[in-house]
Amino acid sequence: MNFTQRSDTKELLDGDQIPFEDILLNMKELNTINTLLGGHAITVAGFKKLVGNKKQVHICEIGCGGGDNLVAVYQYAKKK
Repeated sequence: MNFTQRSDTKELLDGDQIPFEDILLNMKELNTINTLLGGHAITVAGFKKLVGNKKQVHICEIGCGGGDNLVAVYQYAKKK
């Protein structure tokens, strides 16, 4: 595979004929993977570094899938 250039090919889940049940299952699987393999922890660590001591920020995540990374960031911010 050649990763030197960004692909503009649609991902499988971007297809028009994907049943919603399959998309929902994929979102649940991604959340499990991110939770067990540290994806959320990496996102929160990057968020903490980016935000620093700011008291208020606005986040816009495009293509956020199931929104589970946003939930992880929200849970961190709520504690702070």
